[in-house]
Amino acid sequence: MEEIAGDRMEHGALAQLAFAQSSKHVQLLLDPVGTVLAINEEIWRAEQWTPSDCIGHSHALFYSADEVAQGLPAADLETAALIGAHERELWRLRRSGTEYLARTTITALREDGHLRGFHVIARDITDEAAVRTANDTREQHLQSILDTVPDAMIVIDELGQILSFSAAAQRLFGYDEDEVVGRNVHCLMPSPDRERHDDYIRHYRNGGDRRIIGIGRTVTARRRDGTDFPIQLSVGEAGHDGDRVFTGFIRDLSQQERDDLKMRELQAELVHVSRLSAMGTMASTLAHELNQPLTAVANYLEETRDIIAEPGELPLEIVKEALSEAAKEVFRAGFIVRRLREFVARGEVNKSVENVPQIIDDAAHLALVGARERGIRTLLDLDPKAKHVLADKVQVQQVLVNLMSVRRQHLWPRKGVADNGGIGSRRSDVRNADETQSLQPKIGCQAREEACRGRGERYSPRHTPAFLG
Repeated sequence: MEEIAGDRMEHGALAQLAFAQSSKHVQLLLDPVGTVLAINEEIWRAEQWTPSDCIGHSHALFYSADEVAQGLPAADLETAALIGAHERELWRLRRSGTEYLARTTITALREDGHLRGFHVIARDITDEAAVRTANDTREQHLQSILDTVPDAMIVIDELGQILSFSAAAQRLFGYDEDEVVGRNVHCLMPSPDRERHDDYIRHYRNGGDRRIIGIGRTVTARRRDGTDFPIQLSVGEAGHDGDRVFTGFIRDLSQQERDDLKMRELQAELVHVSRLSAMGTMASTLAHELNQPLTAVANYLEETRDIIAEPGELPLEIVKEALSEAAKEVFRAGFIVRRLREFVARGEVNKSVENVPQIIDDAAHLALVGARERGIRTLLDLDPKAKHVLADKVQVQQVLVNLMSVRRQHLWPRKGVADNGGIGSRRSDVRNADETQSLQPKIGCQAREEACRGRGERYSPRHTPAFLG
């Protein structure tokens, strides 16, 4: 017993030293009603209170006037006595009248079930609270940005589990944040990405190459209602092995896709209108050229009718020849109409590998109908290397028809103008362009310049749109 008592005396002495000399923490001993019985040395350094200021006085002197008015000093002791220990943050009052924020713990001291007093520990957390407040402010600022930025943001861990789901993501996908946090991100994907995404992450974790991180690409996502839509996905990475997170920034491309489709439709409509406009300038000429074969057909048929009506033996050879010539003129008229219909027909821009000589020949037949009868001789000197081109056949022919029509109008014999009998050195060239499988027309502006000169007009070069892929 003496040994135990001795140990108790030694432990008690150590406890007194620890209480008196402990730093960074203000410590007090209170009696059951809150009167200060003892204080440690830290209370002088932290609060400038002396033993004579505190001992024998209520611990309420460490509370602000507002808290004293609210009865908090007594309420804190009652709570500690009821539950054993009570901890909260409060503003403690220094002797100078200034305050500081402290985390205060009040522990009830009991012996044989009887309350003997209270032990109070207070730690200054003013700087800590300031840092915490600054962090909270920055977090709120960041959250406000994420809530207002138009792009959706989703954060996942290394297993693909969703950690964060921004307000924009909620609007875009139709899910509330609490519905998807903790779920695998593949719930936002259609097949086959839904089944493959876990393998993508596992492949990257095992040292695989980056397929999308830091690169970004267009993929397909799925909304809550099951509809799929195109998105631009950019993914960033943060952290280290075993504790990495991936942040995905998502932009909805649905409107852009609709705008692109509308633009393609408008372009196709513009091409159609352009073709109609070009044909309008040729209407009178084509009407005249169609009248020629039709008139010839009528003449051949009338001649055949007259031969059949004459008495005597029927000259079958002459009838056959007349009908054969009539058929040729019909085919000629049909050829003109068919070429015109193909040229004006509305359709989407459709690039394909086309035969260059055939395109030029077809355009020449359409633009230079009747040219030979007018004394205009057409020569096609084609580059043997320029055989095929990836282009829209109708658009290429449109440009060629326009240029040939201008040249034809310039060379068309007019009153008081002598026919030169040919085109001389005036040429239009189509050549192979480098090693690309496209063709750039080398048809210069000389034809238009000469045509304007012939009409006494001033020439103004115009931009010709590129139509070859």
